[in-house]
Amino acid sequence: MVEPENPDALAEAMIKAGQSTSPRARSTSCTSTASSSENKYDKGNFTNRLFQIYEDLASTTKVISA
Repeated sequence: MVEPENPDALAEAMIKAGQSTSPRARSTSCTSTASSSENKYDKGNFTNRLFQIYEDLASTTKVISA
């Protein structure tokens, strides 16, 4: 995994992955990345995270009446 918005880190990770001599290491890395991505972008998990953000905002935001 590389940090978002960092093309240099992405390029370096891609080069390393391509140069890996072990098919097992490549497979393990791909499996780990796929699992992480599936978890991060799972509809249920995304919905829960979004709901938590709204709850946090609601509990810390002061309502101002006109």
